Amino acid sequence: MEKEQVLPQQENSDSTNGSVESAPPEISEGQKPENGSAAPETPPAEAGPSPAEMQERFLRLAADFANYKRRSENERAEIADWARRDFALALLPILDDFGLMVEYEATHPERLAEGAKLIRQKTMDLLTKYGLEKIEALNQPYDYAAHEAVLSQPVQDQALDHVVLSVMQEGYRFKGKVLRPSKVIVGQCLEKEENATNAASGQTVPKSAEPN
Repeated sequence: MEKEQVLPQQENSDSTNGSVESAPPEISEGQKPENGSAAPETPPAEAGPSPAEMQERFLRLAADFANYKRRSENERAEIADWARRDFALALLPILDDFGLMVEYEATHPERLAEGAKLIRQKTMDLLTKYGLEKIEALNQPYDYAAHEAVLSQPVQDQALDHVVLSVMQEGYRFKGKVLRPSKVIVGQCLEKEENATNAASGQTVPKSAEPN
């Protein structure tokens, strides 16, 4: 008679296969792990340039600015030289005219005055082209910005008071600005000055006595 083979009752698979691995415990914020290793820290912010690097940058910028300033000055000097060159070149025909006038002094002395006038007009035209302008002063009201009163001349007509009667030396503007004021003689009405003085002092001019 065959014996029944009794199989042992299967136990719970969890107990036969060993204990189930438990999940690692959660580590709260600010708590160190059990093995003693420190928690990862935020990397420090990048430090700025050192004083030595700042000084080096400053010296480099100062050298660049010095080079730029020197180049600018050289360019301005070059432009000014070219402007003077053009002006000197424009003056050469006038110098030629002066030479011809000196040669004609012996043979045509009567034409010296005419030649001088032509050369003067030619010079004035050239200067006008470059920005020179004559200040009109004769018979004009006195202008403190453009005229320089050398003398004052008494006048009877009040319309001539503070009016330029004569020009001692011509004045000029360059590019719209006064280069040299005109030296002038200005009219001064004495009657007007007396009336202003009497009005300031509060005096009245007595009327002439009427005939009986």
